[in-house]
Amino acid sequence: MSFWGFSEQVEGPGQGMILDGEGQLKPAGQVLKRRFFATSPPLVARREGIGSEETERVWNQNELQLALHVGAPCHDRILQNIEELEAWHHWMESKQVKSYLEIGIWTGALLREWRRHLPGLQLAACDLGWAEHAGLPLRLPEGVDFLRASSQGPEFLDWRARLGHVDVVMIDGDHEYAAVAADFERNRRFPHRFLVFHDVDNPNPELAGVRRFWEELDGNKLTLRGSDPLLRCGSGIWSQHEDPG
Repeated sequence: MSFWGFSEQVEGPGQGMILDGEGQLKPAGQVLKRRFFATSPPLVARREGIGSEETERVWNQNELQLALHVGAPCHDRILQNIEELEAWHHWMESKQVKSYLEIGIWTGALLREWRRHLPGLQLAACDLGWAEHAGLPLRLPEGVDFLRASSQGPEFLDWRARLGHVDVVMIDGDHEYAAVAADFERNRRFPHRFLVFHDVDNPNPELAGVRRFWEELDGNKLTLRGSDPLLRCGSGIWSQHEDPG
């Protein structure tokens, strides 16, 4: 298991060791999860230094610093920086995407973005509700077919089969290598046009499992990335038969 890409195991992909509150060396995922969920929910009110409304709704320097300190994103925001979000939006329009499934939605901010700007888009989402456990709202736009479950569980397969063809499946759940590979194998068997992976260009070493999987993956590929070396996350778009460019 992992917490925001940090392993909760002593060994395995994504492993990192840090000191806990008692000075004991423990897997980073265990320590950061305890620290995160022990933090009072009013943490979400920390907004000092945030810029314009446009900047507030996306990943930015303040969010990055808070996340590195606490162990996970701390506000109801889109987890792409503004450059990557605009490129993502342009790509969705250029490919005339009609249906979209997001696995791992945090607070649902990206889904709300698509509903505002792509109102005809058919939306589906799967998430365990991590954001709610952290004291953040899970706010879905109207008309989302939502499954509250793990994408690794048996109920996901039945639900995904019922959805039928989906143009774009965004994989942004557990960021460990094995989990990303499992999500890929599960979703590639269902009818789709593109599978998309978030954080394929993220410099955080604890998210290296996604980047490694993306680099090893064969097929037609396109990476959307921003220019800021610290804020970039990167979205990797894959298709077995269609050119994503």
